[in-house]
Amino acid sequence: MVSLSSLRLHGTAIRELPFSTILLKRLNGACFSGCQWPSSSSAPMLTSQDLMGVLLRSLPCLLIKDLDFSDCNLSAIPNDIGCLSFLNALRLSGNDFISFPESVSQLFRLRLLDLDGCKRL
Repeated sequence: MVSLSSLRLHGTAIRELPFSTILLKRLNGACFSGCQWPSSSSAPMLTSQDLMGVLLRSLPCLLIKDLDFSDCNLSAIPNDIGCLSFLNALRLSGNDFISFPESVSQLFRLRLLDLDGCKRL
């Protein structure tokens, strides 16, 4: 799996990536579209922003070119998003956040920003 270049977890209930994910040095795309973060009383109480932050810190940030967090019930975007220096496409449609962190301005290679259905933005 060292050569894995794309990770698609569309529609899963994943809460965090295993530590071994940092070994995926060729990963350049990750899709978490439709992943529903747990909200049951048996799950630890983490905000969507915390969960996205955990995922961002778990990924080999330097090579990610395409990131999809559409329809994930996100209420905020963590400031860590600015570390994705090679990001070309960021899909955040259908989420519930009201603002962007300032670090988005560090995404110099960003060509696609999908915010469709973000009604509070």
